[in-house]
Amino acid sequence: MTSSDQCSPHRMPERVQPDDQTGPAVISVAVARRHVLAGIVPLAPRRVAIGDASGPVLAETVRAGEAIPRFANSAMDGYAVRAADVADAPVRLRVAGTVAAGDGPKAAPARGEAIRIMTGAPLPPGADAVCMIERVQVQDGGSAVLIEAAVSPGTNVRHPGEDIAAGTEVFSPGTQLRPAHIGVLASLGIQSLLVYPHPTVASWPGVSVGDHDVLKVALEKLGGTTMRSLPVAVKPGKHVAFALLGEQPVPAFGLPGNPVAALVTYELYVRPALRAMAGCQVLNRPRISAIAETDLPRQPGPKLHLVRVTARTGPGGELRVRLSGGQDSHMLRAMAQANALALLPDGDGVRAGGRVGVLLLDTEGLGLDGAITPS
Repeated sequence: MTSSDQCSPHRMPERVQPDDQTGPAVISVAVARRHVLAGIVPLAPRRVAIGDASGPVLAETVRAGEAIPRFANSAMDGYAVRAADVADAPVRLRVAGTVAAGDGPKAAPARGEAIRIMTGAPLPPGADAVCMIERVQVQDGGSAVLIEAAVSPGTNVRHPGEDIAAGTEVFSPGTQLRPAHIGVLASLGIQSLLVYPHPTVASWPGVSVGDHDVLKVALEKLGGTTMRSLPVAVKPGKHVAFALLGEQPVPAFGLPGNPVAALVTYELYVRPALRAMAGCQVLNRPRISAIAETDLPRQPGPKLHLVRVTARTGPGGELRVRLSGGQDSHMLRAMAQANALALLPDGDGVRAGGRVGVLLLDTEGLGLDGAITPS
């Protein structure tokens, strides 16, 4: 959903005729989205402690002040050696000491010596390889070891800067920070970050064309000329109101009263707006092609129909969808059971076995059983 036809499998006209040919012309979903997103700006960034930074979007460039790793260290438990000393393995070496993760530099092993080393521990000077513990026989109570196989220089050694070189741009503005990002930043010694805060949301009554639908009136008074009533060629969710309030400005939405229509219009307009306010670069749900397991019928007409479906991965890895239940806009159970919306343009729908574009609302449960098995 990144182009002007981002919510439809084909390019919709900017304006289409009303259903009854007498009311005002309705606009496409794409036009409504462009109007909404044109008024959205990211919230002012704020600095937070790194422990509170998982989830928000980064608002600054992060560069590495030092290399990661900072020093050569062991990739596994074993024995640090000079590769030349074990070239004719099997060979017996004297154990000259032990170095653990967090220890400072140790004395270099002399010729014919090995040093017991733990994962992450600094490589002693002069040593250039690590023999893994599984290929070593401990002898004489640990004072000597038999190295069973030769190793080349650099074996099981993590070299300085092989993950991140000093001065490298690590993350750029717009990166949504997740636990792995926080781990990288912590390894760089960063204690705080400039991020876009999450928007705060307040909610109140729906919008339509009834005598008691007063929200549009309120938005007109509060939003002035920014208020727009958007009759959109989509089902469900035809009626949407949007305004910008105050000097900030704060976006305000009027969504339909029927629960399914409210959820669908939230996905089309509110969620992308909230993500834009939070500084996200990707605003939309994934859209992919799927195979209809059942007929996905609709009545011909100019509206784009968003049909609630259950998506699941088939035996061959292809995505398959079927109706999740009744499609009336008050039937909330079918929406709760759906993890995708099928996009049905004008026509009679899609027959079983046909291809249909879908928006994925939830990627969990797409697999057959979630198990990972060897190929």
